[in-house]
Amino acid sequence: MFQFGFNTGVINAPESVILKFIDDCYKARYGDYIEHDLQNFLFAIAVSIFAIGGMVGGFAGGFVGNKVGR
Repeated sequence: MFQFGFNTGVINAPESVILKFIDDCYKARYGDYIEHDLQNFLFAIAVSIFAIGGMVGGFAGGFVGNKVGR
């Protein structure tokens, strides 16, 4: 349950920096400004990947700890 609240706090704080990064990368690659809807979609994908990675890491952490740990 910790992951859900942590995810919201950690990703929403640097939202403007991440959105600027997406905008800068798109402009450097395509030479045009990104549409607002596409920028929001890419940000939503990044946030969901962060949450899924936390879930996978939570499931795998015990197994890896048992195999690699003492």
